[in-house]
Amino acid sequence: MQLTRNDVIWAAAIAASWVLASFDLLSPRMAPDNVALVWFPNAVLAVAMLRRIHRRDLVALFCGTALVAAGVAGWLRTGESALGWSVLAIGNCIEAGLLAWAASRVGGAQFTFDRPRAAVVWMTAALTAPLGSMIFAFIAARAGFGPVVFANFPESAFNWMLGDAAAHFTLGALLVSATDGERAQRWARARARPALAGVVLAAVLSSSVFAFVGPEFWNGESGVVHPGYLALVAPALMWAAFVYGPSGAAACSLLALAPGAALTVAGIGPFAQGDRPLVLDLQVMCVAMAGATLLVGVLSATLRAARDRAQDADRAKTLFLSRIGHELRTPLNGVIGAADLLAHDLEDAPAAQQDRLDLVRSSARTLAAVVEDLVEFAAMHREGVSVRPVPFEARRPFDDALAIFAPRAQWNGVALRLEARGLENAWIVSDPARLRQILFALAANAVEATTKGEIIIEATLDAKAEAPASLHVVVRDTGPGIPPEKQADIFAPFRQTETDANRPSPGLGLGLAVAKETTEALGGTITVESAPGEGAAFSFSIPVGVAAAPAAGKAGAGNAHALLAEDNPTSRIVLSAMLTSLGFDVMSVETGVEALAAASRNDFELIVMDIQMPVMDGEEATQRIRALDGPRGRTPIVVVTAHALSGDDRRFIANGANEVVAKPIDLRQLAEAVSRVVTQPEANA
Repeated sequence: MQLTRNDVIWAAAIAASWVLASFDLLSPRMAPDNVALVWFPNAVLAVAMLRRIHRRDLVALFCGTALVAAGVAGWLRTGESALGWSVLAIGNCIEAGLLAWAASRVGGAQFTFDRPRAAVVWMTAALTAPLGSMIFAFIAARAGFGPVVFANFPESAFNWMLGDAAAHFTLGALLVSATDGERAQRWARARARPALAGVVLAAVLSSSVFAFVGPEFWNGESGVVHPGYLALVAPALMWAAFVYGPSGAAACSLLALAPGAALTVAGIGPFAQGDRPLVLDLQVMCVAMAGATLLVGVLSATLRAARDRAQDADRAKTLFLSRIGHELRTPLNGVIGAADLLAHDLEDAPAAQQDRLDLVRSSARTLAAVVEDLVEFAAMHREGVSVRPVPFEARRPFDDALAIFAPRAQWNGVALRLEARGLENAWIVSDPARLRQILFALAANAVEATTKGEIIIEATLDAKAEAPASLHVVVRDTGPGIPPEKQADIFAPFRQTETDANRPSPGLGLGLAVAKETTEALGGTITVESAPGEGAAFSFSIPVGVAAAPAAGKAGAGNAHALLAEDNPTSRIVLSAMLTSLGFDVMSVETGVEALAAASRNDFELIVMDIQMPVMDGEEATQRIRALDGPRGRTPIVVVTAHALSGDDRRFIANGANEVVAKPIDLRQLAEAVSRVVTQPEANA
């Protein structure tokens, strides 16, 4: 037989528990020959047998250790034959074996309180297994072999079973938790907040002591049971169970039981009733209290584990969306960017060619909008909507919406026009990307719903001196309208209003949900007014600041130099052409290391930095460029990335970027960002 260090520890613990219990140091008794209030050796033996349930030789060793320890300790304590004590230990081995077997049927040798069913099986077996040891001890006592006298039978029989059950509910459950596979994590969680652990233990101990001595010292009454005082233990135990799970529940139940048992044996407390102490009542209370606490602890741990799994799944979902968004955004950036450049080069091309090119651009942006809605919706529900106010030309987002959605509306035979009031030559302070997001969602919804008539975008900038400025926008369409019963859910995610059974609505049903979340993040409100057959009007208002128009910037001066760091060949070609059209001489590199080297050796007016690059990513490269001495460490950096989840832009800005532009990028969007960092207009709140 090969013994491990843990096997030796288990055998030593079994022997020590029997010796200490035999001398009433571990399991107190009301009388020398009476049944113990709580019998802990069986709890130690049961958990040892459970952990080695598949090793019969070790189970036999543990039982043999218990028999020898019981015989020797009993002989030393009473001077009587060791045989009687060893016979008594045989019944206890039967009890421990039954409990270990029942638990192993649920979780094997690695049984743990990982679900409520495991706790119920443990408690049921802990209540019924002592019946076997009690019957064996009773028969042995009647045959003259057992040292235990079952006085006041059958009450003493119940004392035997409840005393063993209380030990299994407390010390047994604690040993199960202390020897399972998650003990290190629980111990680390307790050590992480030592002050809380100390407060919980102090609350349990003090409430237990006060529950037993309170009536005597507070009311001056002795020997009177006050349920109200005893109930004081429950809140502290429930607190421990919720915070620390089954291990904390078992440990604190044991801590609460110790003062009560000690005080009762000493003749103090409500259960010490002179010559007839209420031992059975005390045991019933202890078993009920420990069982309820253990079950609450298991339920708490189960809920915590379910919460952790849900959070892990949410993180995995967000990471998946980030990765898939990057893989979709990067080629879309090439398609949209190349189409924009081609449109710029073919301004004098025949109308038919321009229409086809507009169709390509519109379709690519439609796909980009679907990807953006999906990624943004998932991110905003995990981290919220990030808002980064910057000065920008007030009319620019509306012109972008017209450029994108007017060809699609014309394809449906619908006119799309803008009625702007107060936007000409006005600069405002808000988040242009978020404003575009709202506009695009409402415009896309109107275009898809309208097959005849017109769509009007009404935009009004209210910039009165006596009140904070605000931007009011209404998107009206002449579509079939929205029934009143469906208007309440129109902004719910994954909801679509089918207006034509033969023409299902495209998209994911996220656009309006994202628009509502974004509007509220900007501090505004969004509403809808509609009636069947009368079209729909979506309105939103957001507060804005007022900014001064910028002076002429350096971009386009003919001698400006830009550094482009982008590993994707398609994106590199497109971005380089865009920067060239803005008047920059472009140096292109493919890694963050090359970008850092170029920025440290050359003077640039602008650095355009991708985030995901080999060797060194864009974030680290940005941080290292900011650490350079002199003007080169202060060069404006525009981050372009397909990783544009909510909250990412804040991190990029914190790492040193001046602007963040999400892919896919169009020429006008890039030009706006460049104009802000090369020459910043001065904002007025």
